[in-house]
Formats: sequence, C-alpha cells, structure tokens
Amino acid sequence: KKITGTEIGEAIKDARENKCYLRKFVAEIIGVNNRTLEAYEKVIRIIPLNTYLLLYQILYKTGNN
Repeated sequence: KKITGTEIGEAIKDARENKCYLRKFVAEIIGVNNRTLEAYEKVIRIIPLNTYLLLYQILYKTGNN
C-alpha cells in the first residue's frame, strides 16, 4: 500500500500529541521553526529525509531502542 503525505503528516502530529510534546518543543529539538513543523504536519512542505529521521527518533523510539 502506498503511504500518502497526508498520512505521514497525520502520523507525525498524532505521535507528537500522544507523547504530549508541544510543537514548539519538537521543532526546537529538530532545529526548525514552529511553523515549519506545522507545515510538515499539514503537508504544506516536504520533510527532508534527515529531518524525518530525527522526528522518528524523537517520536517513535523509546527507551533502549
């Protein structure tokens, strides 16, 4: 199944909210502006691969993973 940009954006937002992280907090960690992260979540901007990998580490990795 092909994953759409919208599904990726929603997954990022859902994971961030599930961890109770504010957008500003995550944006600071990955080194982007708050509005840039919002644009990634709303699929207004394409997420660079290195940024996506940082988001994955912050939002999906837990403990010793």
